[in-house]
Amino acid sequence: SQGDGVLPICRRCAQRQEQCDRPEVKSKFVVYTPNSSLSRSRPPEMHRPNSVERPQRSAVQATSNVEHNDLRVPDPINPRADLGNQVVAGLLHHYIEHLAAWYDLCEHDRPFELLVPIRALDLPVLFNAIIAFSAQHMTLSDSRYEVISTVYHSACIHGLLSGLSDFDPGLQEDYLVAACLLRSFEILKADSREEQRHLLGAYRFSSTGEIDMTSAGLLQAGAWNYLREEITVALECRRPVRLTINLDIRTVGPQPESMHANTVTYILARVINYCFNRGSTNQQEDSNHDEWTSLKGDLTYWKESLPTSYEPYSRASKEGNVFPSAWYLRPWHSKLDSSFGREAAEANTVAAAEYYLTAQTLLLLHNSDTVLDVKNVEGLCGIAYTNESKAARVNAFGPMAFCGRYLTDPKQREGLKQLLLTSSLEVGWPVHRILEDLETFWHR
Repeated sequence: SQGDGVLPICRRCAQRQEQCDRPEVKSKFVVYTPNSSLSRSRPPEMHRPNSVERPQRSAVQATSNVEHNDLRVPDPINPRADLGNQVVAGLLHHYIEHLAAWYDLCEHDRPFELLVPIRALDLPVLFNAIIAFSAQHMTLSDSRYEVISTVYHSACIHGLLSGLSDFDPGLQEDYLVAACLLRSFEILKADSREEQRHLLGAYRFSSTGEIDMTSAGLLQAGAWNYLREEITVALECRRPVRLTINLDIRTVGPQPESMHANTVTYILARVINYCFNRGSTNQQEDSNHDEWTSLKGDLTYWKESLPTSYEPYSRASKEGNVFPSAWYLRPWHSKLDSSFGREAAEANTVAAAEYYLTAQTLLLLHNSDTVLDVKNVEGLCGIAYTNESKAARVNAFGPMAFCGRYLTDPKQREGLKQLLLTSSLEVGWPVHRILEDLETFWHR
């Protein structure tokens, strides 16, 4: 049906469970340089200006602005100067309050909320990534922010390319974080499977030097986030994961509770690679069986090693949930002093449970001696419905996209479609391709 203009799926079509009928928007990207002109086309459905001409200027001309309706946007000069503009300041605030949780999903110390903004004040490539991502998220409800996201994205790309050509090991974590943030920009801008340039960029920065994944820090947080982004795309596209880390889960010493969620992330990545990158020759069958047994053993070991805080505290039915409900504790509630942090703690246990069920489903599907247990799929969808953390919802799109195909109950299929549409409206994640894939698989 004809939508109301809200992206990625308008509220009118979401309520009717219909797909928005709008022409495909073709986006132009430019690489920002301090003395260049920037032109943009005007697709009528986006209500963009005909063009925005950026006059040549020197770095000291910080008062030169691009005006877009009533938003005045400074050319990126340096973070502290840019923050003198109220729109840019608001975008940094929007990132801290609403978007950092996506990345602090499994991080006890919340570095993307507490540390990344501080570092960004003195590192333009990181600051530009934050503003580009935040502006693109705002664009979903207000198209005037589109010009801001494009300008800051271009400036960040310029910095990342410079970082790749003249790599400074001391900035590896910052460049990795910036690439991860731009990956979310990429998804909100287009589609998780069509655009993967920044995912490749994150891979480059995560594989530049060996990372000790048993430690905690911004570098490790960036690497875990890169891996979760890889998993999301791998599950949607049914392809292997570019795995850059190694971890012996049975020899890891005492860790924060959040590490359990990271550990199952690593196990799931290995399971995905086993399932989507298997050989078909007879001589590989024995090694495949041994690997399957090893992965199944690691998954069982992980499950049996969990603290009780990772178990649901109730399975009472939630109103409107056509799946089994499972309510999860917030294990670090007493240690955190903000609702944002408590949400991230809850999201941690939710994400871990969803990844575990996804790995179980994959392993059962890829062994001739086992059969799929649809209860794992129903449980995954039920967890996503019961627990409303936006960070966990973002992380669940990949698992729901893959596992949801194996639902057989018509009511549950409709329930999953509604859950995807509702989640898309809440966080801005594009789900039209996921819905198309599900419908195709269900009716093949």
